[in-house]
Amino acid sequence: MRGAFRAAWAEVVAVSPRAGRLDLEVRFPDGQAAAAVAYPRLTGAVAAGDRVLLNVTAGDLGLGSGGRHFVLWVDGRPPEAEPGPGHIVKWRYTPWQRAFLHVEEEGAPGHPLLREANDLAGSVVAALSLHSQLLPFALGFTREAGRLGRPLALAYVHTDGGSLPVAWSDTVAKLKAEGLIARVLSVGHAFGGDDECVALPSALLAARLVHGADAVAVGMGPGIVGTGTRLGHTGTEQAWSLQVAAALGGRPLAALRLSGADRRERHFGLSHHALAALSDLAPPSSLVAWPAGRSVAGEPLRRAEAAWRSSPAARRHLSVLVDLDGDWAWLAARAEGWRTMGRGVRDDPLAFAAGAAAGVLGARLAAGGPGLSTTDAS
Repeated sequence: MRGAFRAAWAEVVAVSPRAGRLDLEVRFPDGQAAAAVAYPRLTGAVAAGDRVLLNVTAGDLGLGSGGRHFVLWVDGRPPEAEPGPGHIVKWRYTPWQRAFLHVEEEGAPGHPLLREANDLAGSVVAALSLHSQLLPFALGFTREAGRLGRPLALAYVHTDGGSLPVAWSDTVAKLKAEGLIARVLSVGHAFGGDDECVALPSALLAARLVHGADAVAVGMGPGIVGTGTRLGHTGTEQAWSLQVAAALGGRPLAALRLSGADRRERHFGLSHHALAALSDLAPPSSLVAWPAGRSVAGEPLRRAEAAWRSSPAARRHLSVLVDLDGDWAWLAARAEGWRTMGRGVRDDPLAFAAGAAAGVLGARLAAGGPGLSTTDAS
């Protein structure tokens, strides 16, 4: 039945190691070849010639896994792991539950600093709308930090609103390898960051107090879930991120989900995901970055601005214009190969610009620079 859980056996033909995962080529008994993924932290080692049990549900449904299946089990070799120092369990009360050392728990280096911590002391917390905004955000942040002559450290908090394994994100691996992200913290049932964290508030505090981050980008991994309803989507977590940042004395900054190429009416211009979260759920007086300049001007941006002006969000938050013209060629060149909803920067420059504008503004705020010197877009 379509939609039901389904598993199938296959033989591993080839293995390509990635950061935190193994990309596999597998062959089913009928000779059909397919791509699969194994997370060694869950399955143990996987090698060519192994017979593996695959979860093929996402492939059956045609979901955004890129057609890949996921290894559940290696035949004849149950996964075993050496006991670690952690005792807090993720994926609780499921067959996959296991303990990880969390940055907050007793015995962890971060525990003394976090025991009574509850103040971000004005640190910038940027709430992303999509995981694909992380790359343009980091590029904009890095570019502006260099212009200001300030070596600013950016941390990324990976929530469990999308993919649970951090290793599923090629973006995170790329940004860490290039030094654009200093630390990754995975929250809730997400796993695989440099630090595991019980909850978002303590993750933000750990990024600042334990690791000295100048700014934090918060967002789910790849795989946002939507239903076509106003609030039935995982993008609502953006409001929670802004709320926590404000409650802890941080500077909440929202990255808008904009698009000039999405064929779905609800996501063209200004996505209804971001608009609903900021209108209905986010704390008042959050900063909202708007891209500006000739490089992004056009009907999609005008339509997005009109939707914003007619919404409650425009009266609740402070919109800041960020002119990207002076940096556009550099940013676009660095983003070659980037994709959001299957589109590249040349296909949907407005989507890229939204994340980059938030990154530029985030760096200005983190450096104590002219973050609010531009005109209010609302």
